[in-house]
Amino acid sequence: MEQKPPIHHLIKGIVLAAILILLNFFVRRSGGVALPGALQFLPTVLLAAGVAIACIWYGADTRGVLGFGDIFAHGFKTTATVTFLVAIYTFIMAKFVFPVSAREIDEAVQSLTAQGNVMTQEARRMAEASAKKAWIIEVSGTIFATLVTGLVGALIGSALAKKKP
Repeated sequence: MEQKPPIHHLIKGIVLAAILILLNFFVRRSGGVALPGALQFLPTVLLAAGVAIACIWYGADTRGVLGFGDIFAHGFKTTATVTFLVAIYTFIMAKFVFPVSAREIDEAVQSLTAQGNVMTQEARRMAEASAKKAWIIEVSGTIFATLVTGLVGALIGSALAKKKP
């Protein structure tokens, strides 16, 4: 019987990233009220579980002839694919689709001037400078959170996957 090749990590990563992107887009379009309370952790759980399942699936497809490191490497590559795609999506959304609005800048100015340490013109300049760089914080936070969550999923999946003795 001929053994079929395992599904590539890129395909698993693309599918997982598409699920996360669709969920995030749905939440952004609903104004952030689509996932109340504990469901805010749903994307994190989905990512970790998806990478763990990818590792377990890979271990089963290779009939358990690979060790922990090989299976973990597959999970890490899947995580890297997801991170890359989600970071591109986050950049596009933060920079072009949902940029910082004038209302948010005005709220920041009011908050800064209410403290009494900053003049209104200086507060406006600070808020506008921060608004121009907000996408950097959003993208870097997304990269960090996706990598850490995916690596945890890869560790769990590698530990649970069928491996050679």
